[in-house]
Amino acid sequence: MATGQSEPIAEIGTLGALKDVRRVMSFTRTLVSVRDLVDQFDVVRFDIDGVHVQSPDGKVSTCIGKPTENRLYGFNGKALSEHAGVIATEQGRRRLVAG
Repeated sequence: MATGQSEPIAEIGTLGALKDVRRVMSFTRTLVSVRDLVDQFDVVRFDIDGVHVQSPDGKVSTCIGKPTENRLYGFNGKALSEHAGVIATEQGRRRLVAG
């Protein structure tokens, strides 16, 4: 944690499109690891408008969070799940064309 103290992990599971999410009981907000986003979705971009996940080819980009007043980014899990669905559909189409 930011305080330097450890917090035991209460649960590990999925949260929408996010896999291997770790839950700690003292957190009241969802905190998302940028590294986990990169591992699962390849490209994560932060800009003045928000945080975006992109397909590796750059053709699909989805805003999954907007800047907040306290200088953080919000998180839209529904938008991330929709992005994951679009990417899975595109990958399926590519396999059909290549196969």
